[in-house]
Amino acid sequence: MSGRQRFIGAVLVVVTAAVPAAAQAPSSGQAAKKSDDPIQTEQRKLRQTEEKLKEERRKAAEARAKETSLLAELDQVEQRLADKQRDISRLDGRIKKV
Repeated sequence: MSGRQRFIGAVLVVVTAAVPAAAQAPSSGQAAKKSDDPIQTEQRKLRQTEEKLKEERRKAAEARAKETSLLAELDQVEQRLADKQRDISRLDGRIKKV
């Protein structure tokens, strides 16, 4: 498994672990009055769920953007490493001639 694949796997593990944890967090608006109409209660729950969904989607979009950025950076690092390895091989060949 390449370093890139391990990195992508680690990012996915972090994102996957964060989503259920955020969904289980208690909401501050859950201290509803007992005299609320059942329809109002359901509407409030629906709004809270929609807000959580919107937040999770925002977080997922941020994670995707960060992953793309990190993958581009990783590609650059891999290219520099390949360049350095070619330089070492060339220098090694020159040393052997001497």
